[in-house]
Amino acid sequence: MRFERKYYLENHSAGELNTVIRLNRACFFSAHPPRQINNIYLDGLGLDSFVDNVEGNLHRRKIRIRWYGNLCGLAEQPTLEIKIKNSFLGTKKSYPLHDFKFDSDFGKYHLEHIFQTNTLPIDLTNELLGLKIALINSYQRNYFLSADTRIRLTLDTDLRYFQMGFMGLKPLQHPLNDAVIELKYKNDDDDLAIEVARDFPFRLSKSSKYAMGISLINY
Repeated sequence: MRFERKYYLENHSAGELNTVIRLNRACFFSAHPPRQINNIYLDGLGLDSFVDNVEGNLHRRKIRIRWYGNLCGLAEQPTLEIKIKNSFLGTKKSYPLHDFKFDSDFGKYHLEHIFQTNTLPIDLTNELLGLKIALINSYQRNYFLSADTRIRLTLDTDLRYFQMGFMGLKPLQHPLNDAVIELKYKNDDDDLAIEVARDFPFRLSKSSKYAMGISLINY
């Protein structure tokens, strides 16, 4: 289990945000090479995960397939992730999947094939087969670690959202220069994270990238 504090930011360049991060009292340094992250978000017909986020429910769950590198082409070493959130406290269950091809022809049949040919718990497979592709997104992630290694920070920029429709992969219009900063830390470091967060000239936001993307589809 870990705590997470998230900032959804508008109209800030990647260069500006990198400067703010490095000037923080925590003395953040790069902890991993930047990479592109891709996600297929799964949800029920009633978009239960989206509704839970919008309504601010403390207990919520999100299911996605994640891989790194190019969005289209061979998705190598993908992972099924179930993210469980309880207020600021979060945990994640991960299941490795076989490589698969993702392109504009990807659809429900391909999704079912993935679930049925991988070794997953039977009850989880049955649940997944009842879900739909709600959203696809990709973004560039930079990784940072505080000097005392107690706080992890990620910076997500170049956010892109897509809808899978009858005509294939459809890009969604989204605000430019949006970004997400997230602090991740152990339960007993919450007071330290609050102090670190005070150095940022940003307002804490509960908005998730998934919720933002679904809002672009529906509004």
